[in-house]
Amino acid sequence: MSACESTIVNSTEELLAEVEVEQAESREDFELRVRKIKKRVNPDVSSRKWGVKRHADVPEEVLRGSGELDHLLPRFDARTMTEAEWFAFEALDRPCVIENLMDDWKAPAKWTPRRFMRKYADKTFDVGSFNYTDMTWAQFVRYALTNDDDSPLYVFDPYYGSKYPKLLQQYTVPRFFRDDYHQYAGEKDRPLYRWFLVGPKRSGTGIHQDPGNTSAWNALVMGQKRWAFFPPSTKGSVVKPPKGAGDEGIDWWLDVYPQLRPRAEELGMIEYTQKAGETLFVPWKWWHVVLNTEFTVSVTQNFASRVNMPHVWRYTKKYRPKYGRRWYFKLPPEVRDALDVSDFDLTGPVEGSDSSSSSSSSSSEASWDGD
Repeated sequence: MSACESTIVNSTEELLAEVEVEQAESREDFELRVRKIKKRVNPDVSSRKWGVKRHADVPEEVLRGSGELDHLLPRFDARTMTEAEWFAFEALDRPCVIENLMDDWKAPAKWTPRRFMRKYADKTFDVGSFNYTDMTWAQFVRYALTNDDDSPLYVFDPYYGSKYPKLLQQYTVPRFFRDDYHQYAGEKDRPLYRWFLVGPKRSGTGIHQDPGNTSAWNALVMGQKRWAFFPPSTKGSVVKPPKGAGDEGIDWWLDVYPQLRPRAEELGMIEYTQKAGETLFVPWKWWHVVLNTEFTVSVTQNFASRVNMPHVWRYTKKYRPKYGRRWYFKLPPEVRDALDVSDFDLTGPVEGSDSSSSSSSSSSEASWDGD
């Protein structure tokens, strides 16, 4: 058991008692509230069937895995890596883990469940589909500590920065990832791109590629996450669960992973257990799946850099042309000059939403990201 996990386990009873005091809600009322939220998150599944597979009984060693493939993920130390070295690596389009990229953050000290309770107990965070699926921090921690769901509810909030601006002051975008061309579109116009994530054990995200040809970084403040990566050339039919099977992260690890593990070398699969204090880089179009193996707190952002910008632009022209025109004319001249516009009408309509960029579509994309 890790030191971090030990701290969580040892403080569970005390933390739960604190939540009860803050919330002042009976067990019956609380369970009714959770059932209603589950119904909104997944209308097709009865809230009483969220634990029918009994994943809560899966042995700890099965959830965590052996770590035998962890060495395949390139590892860098931010204290000794230059920006030139980073951009050279980014151009290789390979995932990696970076140590000491969060050394100046306040978040690790301030984002513990107990400290968060003091300030955010009655503040709400989204745990689902933006369809009245908010829970207060006190409610969510109570749920996280008591649920036996197969794939628990997961705080997955892209609006934390506007709701609670102080959170943005407690971390900085790591220096290797500040090269983000979507920022020129402005906060109100750019696609959803950052998420505050809090996940109980067994929560996670199913196998997916991030939308818009963006790359991403994920900084883990607390807990552990188990990742698997597959190169962009991998066919979805190979790595996705069969039709009718569960598509949650934990379902993938229990049902699909055992079938693919013997083919790891052939498929170019990389597996890694991310620890608190580590930042993972996910290049554009890499398949990835994530399982929270203990209570986790993290922050993630998707971005368009000088490396993946041609691919992001290609996607934008095809699927978000109105946004693309607005964005294009806000980009620095040297960036615009490098973009291929030969097949793109820059004089077309710019107002309104693209068919693939409505708020509902953006919410759907958001459900893919975060990890």
